[in-house]
Amino acid sequence: MEGPVAVVMAGGAGSRFGGPHKPFARACGRPLIDWPISAALAVARKVLVMLSPLTAAYAGELLGYPRVGALMGSGAGYGADVWLAARLVRARPLLVLPGDLVGLTPDMVRQLLGAAMSSGEPLVTARVGGEYVGLSVIKSDAFSPWRDVDFSWDVVNVNGVEDLARAERLCEAARG
Repeated sequence: MEGPVAVVMAGGAGSRFGGPHKPFARACGRPLIDWPISAALAVARKVLVMLSPLTAAYAGELLGYPRVGALMGSGAGYGADVWLAARLVRARPLLVLPGDLVGLTPDMVRQLLGAAMSSGEPLVTARVGGEYVGLSVIKSDAFSPWRDVDFSWDVVNVNGVEDLARAERLCEAARG
């Protein structure tokens, strides 16, 4: 299967959420991490989940996914672990997804990939409502210059427990 390799970032402390279990907490009837993994599996040839010593205890949650492996990060922060993922995974383009973006669909990922591949910059990041959501495409070993692309997607970046309620409302509205 052609396509990028994807890395789903799931190694944080979850300090605003109440602990490192955040990517495996449930919203809309599924684990938060299921949203980016499912979207990535639809477009990527391989999906890796970046864990850390903080989140490694939850790795068993990943066993049911095809074409999904794990990487061990430092847990030193999102930026540090993205940089580490880019060094460990040499495939390009490298699709980086947050482990907590509820509402993310394969079509959204395809939109970002299309924008990235038509851009001359080596790094393209997605913003929703002017805010970074942790979704990027790395096309080379250079991280600069980068390009931000704004989208008007209905997604919720779950940082704290109050965002779970927003995610549930998003799902209820989608069900109709």
